[in-house]
Amino acid sequence: MSDDKLDEILENMGGAPSPVDMADFQPRVWARLDGAAHGHPGREALGRALAMRAAPAAVALLIGGVVGAGAIGHAEPDLLAVFDADAGWSFTALVDEGADG
Repeated sequence: MSDDKLDEILENMGGAPSPVDMADFQPRVWARLDGAAHGHPGREALGRALAMRAAPAAVALLIGGVVGAGAIGHAEPDLLAVFDADAGWSFTALVDEGADG
């Protein structure tokens, strides 16, 4: 499209009346935006119902996590256990497993 054609279209657009009444359009847009911000009345009830159903599961997961973390213990691992012959991850056990296959 040439520049002359674009200039002609823009000139025609500038002189044409707007199909939308801006005095009515802007307040309707702001009313819809304000309405969307407030939400629907059923949305709060749904949120509360979901929270009430999810609360026991969340509490159970929290308590289970705390109990599980406490049951693990905090002993330092023996870094030299790889040299024990009866340890599952010792060098001799790993070499013996490789020799069987």
